[in-house]
Amino acid sequence: MERAKRVGSAVNLDRKNLRLILGALFLFLFVLSLGLYLASKPWTVRVLFFPETSSGKLVGERRFLPPRRGLTSQIELYVQELILGPSDPLLDRIVPAEVDLLSVITRQGKVYISLSRDILTLKPDARLSFDQTLQAIANGVLYNFPRVRSLHLLVDGQLPGEQYADGFSFEKKLLK
Repeated sequence: MERAKRVGSAVNLDRKNLRLILGALFLFLFVLSLGLYLASKPWTVRVLFFPETSSGKLVGERRFLPPRRGLTSQIELYVQELILGPSDPLLDRIVPAEVDLLSVITRQGKVYISLSRDILTLKPDARLSFDQTLQAIANGVLYNFPRVRSLHLLVDGQLPGEQYADGFSFEKKLLK
């Protein structure tokens, strides 16, 4: 009988210790997750513009992108996301999937974005012409990065075609 009381009190003691240990573990994990949450940088919201499949009008799609340091790195990530295409199945790509981002250079508010020559080959069912594609890319960059004063889109590091010999003027146009 005496032994049964000792075993019963030992079981109660173990349950109390177990609750205490689990409570301390929960509190530790809560404090750790709160600290990590407060220490991490918030995601950056960017708007990518893609044409609707039905009307061809540009429509904004919000994306939460990881934070990057520096304007060059932010624009690189934005253009790479643009090349990946829309997540909404009712929207079309703005550039062919084969297009590569070659470089992004920023100097005192001027931005130079060089894309591969694959941007020149438009699909027969493309919603936008080449000029409209360049303007749509420019609109998106200028909309998301207000610090950009001038933007130059290049194909393989050069201005695309003879008609652009004097440069292609990109302005902040109203998006539909």
